[in-house]
Amino acid sequence: MAPICSYLEIIQTFAENKEDIANLTRAMKANATAQPSASIVAALAANVQKANQITSDFQMGDSVRAFLQKARTGTATLVDITPDVSQWLTEHNLHKKIKLTF
Repeated sequence: MAPICSYLEIIQTFAENKEDIANLTRAMKANATAQPSASIVAALAANVQKANQITSDFQMGDSVRAFLQKARTGTATLVDITPDVSQWLTEHNLHKKIKLTF
């Protein structure tokens, strides 16, 4: 469960539906730690399906995922912006949203 929640948290930083993604992530984490029951399993399955729909819109390679995770935590450097990362940011119109600090 942790990988998909982590992926959603990365996407949440630049997605338009931030609150929906935050709510989904919270619900998935709560479902994963709740006492197992038919309703919990059904809710978790529905939430995983929603998560898969969200993440399918933002397919990214490992280098992009690593960059976004670092950017989210403030540890990204210019070295992390590889050609693949730059191309992905441009394709998703995020290249103007990335801000640098020094």
